[in-house]
Amino acid sequence: MKNLKYNIFAILLIATLGLMSCENEEESFSFTPGTDLIIETSSGLEFVGETGVYYVAGHTIDETYTWSASGAGSSATPVPDRYGEFVEVTATETGTVTLTVENDQGLSGSIQIDVVIEPEEE
Repeated sequence: MKNLKYNIFAILLIATLGLMSCENEEESFSFTPGTDLIIETSSGLEFVGETGVYYVAGHTIDETYTWSASGAGSSATPVPDRYGEFVEVTATETGTVTLTVENDQGLSGSIQIDVVIEPEEE
């Protein structure tokens, strides 16, 4: 009978610790519905003529994303087969590029990218 009490106690303790760990789950991304979209990059645009790849953090394939780029002779082209959440951005002039994304739920986000001429190697 004494072992049964210890076993029940151990099971309840493990269950309690398991529930507590679920409540304090580590978050790697803090996106919550109703906030602006966050744009991140895997290879950012820095120099004239270079192409940078940007994406929506926390994207879902259930949403439709619309991208636009303005300034510095820039263009934004969705990456094929990525449901519109990834975009390639290229600039043909120096200056600042404003990259904007909107989804079909009315959320939007934007970032500014400074584009410079790549220094010549000596």
